[in-house]
Amino acid sequence: MTSNEGYGDVECVDKFGGQAIRFTNVSNNESFTFSLILVKGLVVGFNGELNDAELIVRRVKRNEPVEFKYRLRCDKFSVLLPLEAGENEFIFYISQYSVKQTYNYVSVASSSIVTPVHILCRDENESPDDDIMPDLREKIILGCRLIQTLIAESLYQSGYGKKSFSLENIDPNGNSNCIVFNSDLSVDAMSDMTAEDLWQYFGRELMTSKFGSTKRKFVAFVSQKRGKCTKQLAIGGGGLALCDVQFLETWPTTFDGLGACFGYHDVDINLNLWQKHFVAFSTSLGAVCHELCHTFDLGHTLGGIMGRDFDRVSSIFLAVNQPAVVWTSVTDGNGKASKKDSLVISEGTTRRTLNISYSVNKNPIAEEKSFIEGERVTVHHPNGQHFWSSGCATLLAHHRWIRGENKASAKSPQNVNSSQITMRYDHIRGVITSTYSIVVVQLRRQCGFVLKSWEFGAKRNKTLFLVPLYEARRASVIVVEDVEGNLLRKDLQNLF
Repeated sequence: MTSNEGYGDVECVDKFGGQAIRFTNVSNNESFTFSLILVKGLVVGFNGELNDAELIVRRVKRNEPVEFKYRLRCDKFSVLLPLEAGENEFIFYISQYSVKQTYNYVSVASSSIVTPVHILCRDENESPDDDIMPDLREKIILGCRLIQTLIAESLYQSGYGKKSFSLENIDPNGNSNCIVFNSDLSVDAMSDMTAEDLWQYFGRELMTSKFGSTKRKFVAFVSQKRGKCTKQLAIGGGGLALCDVQFLETWPTTFDGLGACFGYHDVDINLNLWQKHFVAFSTSLGAVCHELCHTFDLGHTLGGIMGRDFDRVSSIFLAVNQPAVVWTSVTDGNGKASKKDSLVISEGTTRRTLNISYSVNKNPIAEEKSFIEGERVTVHHPNGQHFWSSGCATLLAHHRWIRGENKASAKSPQNVNSSQITMRYDHIRGVITSTYSIVVVQLRRQCGFVLKSWEFGAKRNKTLFLVPLYEARRASVIVVEDVEGNLLRKDLQNLF
């Protein structure tokens, strides 16, 4: 959705005798189809004069000029900027130096959309004077916009351009609304239901309501009473990503609050308190992104957003490395390993027990290593963090909720109507045939774990692929996507 492909230094502007501000992921006059953008760059030639200096960004030529301030702790910067419809002119200031940049927000109509939802149970009462519920919805909206930016930036780093999903109810400036959905389920009844039960129940309710549509995917939050589902709710697939409203505890309600989450502003920040807040925010944001991406048909991988690194997604918004967060096992009083997982800051300053019922299978790796190696993450963030495996990035970049249904590929056959589009898998011969070029083929376990992935790229014009039968026999599901975003998903369990 932007002309820039790949990752690297884009432009070096306004040099002052060797001094410059260099933008590494955006270019002047670039157009965006989402309204919250990430701008990264370097300041060079200042000879150590940047110690705790301020980067000031001013938006000009609007009814109300807006100013943002960011504290620099090194020669790199990373800032989030909100865009309004049309042309947005910004001036970046460091000391007496300045550079002007223009970014354009162009809203693109899409029939395939993501809808933010706040679910209220039957006996949950909302008082007109209650400020909590509106704040929760503001958090949901801002969080969805942040995930929109996260997906766009991470796909850009993977070489697919800045593509992302479209939010429903967009006004001219890119703001969305959060639907309030009144469920027939009571709070007490929730305690007798598992996460899977709740996902199925609310999914049916939403799809049979006036909001139901095959062109919508819902990201919904609900207040949960602990019962059979003893951990925070996080489950996604099909058309619904369902999460516990407690995830929103550390999410900001306004754009200004994002600065505190990422430590942009405060020079005298309490590192211990910020680390605790950041880990909670990053983990919950990553969990929601992980479940939403399941609705985009992504499976589980050994690492990255779709694996055990979903807690690190917020590092994409930082200029430098976040404190390393690692998974560790927790021992009980007898020295035996606990079933719980824990997040530990490498400096030893913070220990949080992660109490999230996320949908990553705990032991697929151990099960599969005996005969096949799962798909490893090959795409790395410049800070050293993992985001997408190559298979996930390829599938996501061509998915209809990401690419848009009206984006025809240059490699697509001409004058082909929908009734002529075919994609078939012949399990006897092990052959996949497709009208359009195949871009990714994946073999998965029943739990969704990716065992094997082949990616071809749109330029290969590959309409036939032979799947090794010895690989297929070890899998439960085969998933195929073509360049137009058409998907084939076939159960293999009863075929061999």
